[in-house]
Amino acid sequence: MSRGLRTSGLLLSTATWYSLFLFAAAAPAVLGPLFLNRYGAADGSLFALATAGVAFVTRPIGALLFGRLGDTVSRRSALLSSLALGGTSIVLIGALPTERTLGPLAPMLLVGLQLVHGLAIGGIWSGMALSLTEGAPPLRRGLIGGFVQGGVSCGAILANVAVFATTSAFDTATFEDWGWRLPFLAGGVLLVVAVLVIAVRPRGEPLPPQPEPESGRRSGPVRTVFRRPGRLLLAAGLLFSANAAFYVTITGTVEYGVTELRLARADLVGGAFIAAVVGVLGSVGGGALADRLGRRPVVILGAVAGAVWAFPFFWLVNTAAIELVTFSMAVSGLASALGYGAVAAYLTELFGQRSRYTGTALAYHLGAALAGGAAQLAVLELPTYAESGVSWFLIGASALTVLCAIGLPETKPVSRADATFARLREGASPRSSPPGSSPRR
Repeated sequence: MSRGLRTSGLLLSTATWYSLFLFAAAAPAVLGPLFLNRYGAADGSLFALATAGVAFVTRPIGALLFGRLGDTVSRRSALLSSLALGGTSIVLIGALPTERTLGPLAPMLLVGLQLVHGLAIGGIWSGMALSLTEGAPPLRRGLIGGFVQGGVSCGAILANVAVFATTSAFDTATFEDWGWRLPFLAGGVLLVVAVLVIAVRPRGEPLPPQPEPESGRRSGPVRTVFRRPGRLLLAAGLLFSANAAFYVTITGTVEYGVTELRLARADLVGGAFIAAVVGVLGSVGGGALADRLGRRPVVILGAVAGAVWAFPFFWLVNTAAIELVTFSMAVSGLASALGYGAVAAYLTELFGQRSRYTGTALAYHLGAALAGGAAQLAVLELPTYAESGVSWFLIGASALTVLCAIGLPETKPVSRADATFARLREGASPRSSPPGSSPRR
């Protein structure tokens, strides 16, 4: 069972994050020249990166919409509908006429579709994480969650490889005509495959929420989550360090290396590829460590490692020696992945079953929107602040994550019996509760 869950988690997560990171990977080389050419090459690339970041705005909104659907109807319905929306939006981008054909309407449509895609991502991650971690053995939930998180790095790998392959394989005329569309259309295919994987899996999701043991009307999932705003904000803060370091490492370093250090994009993409591979291993390892040491210690470990590496990271990058740049990116990728690998299980266990989809989705995407959006802004300022400002930004994000983790309880089940007792305390019977329900301490 665990092997099937690990494989499903990695495949689903890879397809999802490929579609998201494709925007960032394609922004300077593809979206800027084809949709924002009127601003000039340099400004067009910057505007394209900004366009790639607009999805952060709608991800929390999607978390609310699909979270409520997942908590009141079913996990499967919310996940399938968000996957369908995400696949449709990315295919439409692949079919979108460029600025040369539509003029100023083209970038407006591009931004609109990116916003829709962000809305879909807001529902996908939580549905994906819950469908796997709730069905995992209680003492292996961290490892399963680590495979879900490892798909983020896999998606980044595929996105960068797809963009680099298409820009290298076609001449300029062919690429601008139709070659650039292939990675986006492939993203739609991947999400269709993800839908099929979900559709053919046995229906192992939890039963509908059981009635509250107390008399009175039960609150909806959104209201339940917002009754504890402190826990929601602290849970969102668990994402700060990993998200900030990931976006600066994978997106920012490549653009900084090309524009300021005059390094070959192919070499830098190779470095990002290695960093992402290390990130997959780090996420899985972080999830496994979370099953042994606990969720909170591993999150803190990853944040502290990221803070310690913040200044050495840029010192090595600024040598402009591609071997040192690659090494620096790989260490940063490992540090950010360790704590990130523990987050899926941690968030799942921080919220009760009746509001878990809403709570995990909103916490995850609020953290991503704040940290990832700030990192995107930092990326735009990398040429000016590479030696100081961005390093302090990463240290600040790490400090916030440590403080948030300290403010949250440890949720790791001590034993299978401990997990069963926790389910009884939540008012559900052992037979009707999902095997992955978590202790609430």
